[in-house]
Amino acid sequence: MTTFLYPLLIFFNLLFNDYPLLEGKWKLESYGAFYSIINSKRFQSEPQDRQEIMTESMQFALDNTFYEFKKDSVFFTDAGANIIKHKKGRWLVLNDTLTILESGKIKAHRFYIVELEEETLKMKMVDKNGGVGKSELVFTKID
Repeated sequence: MTTFLYPLLIFFNLLFNDYPLLEGKWKLESYGAFYSIINSKRFQSEPQDRQEIMTESMQFALDNTFYEFKKDSVFFTDAGANIIKHKKGRWLVLNDTLTILESGKIKAHRFYIVELEEETLKMKMVDKNGGVGKSELVFTKID
């Protein structure tokens, strides 16, 4: 993403941001894909030690995934494989779709907002073709 687009993004965010409920810090509480994996026949056929490793990895991601929205900035973690990466970027919401432009990256992260209330945020990932994923990410506001 070229730096000249950031002022444009900030302008549109200030102009169209009617999502003040999104501002604050959010913790990932559940992710539907994890439940699908745990309940799959393939997972059930894995040896017990492998199941425990996979379950611990999923729990690590849940325990360490946070998004903090401040005005036009977002600070978030990418947690997986027992590694936490701290990231930042810019965000905006248009037509119930949250777009996060990660600093230093060209690819945008997009999420369809299923529900946004004072203490709950439910989203689904949007792929590069605009398709909405099946699994829901459920966040709880912690700040």
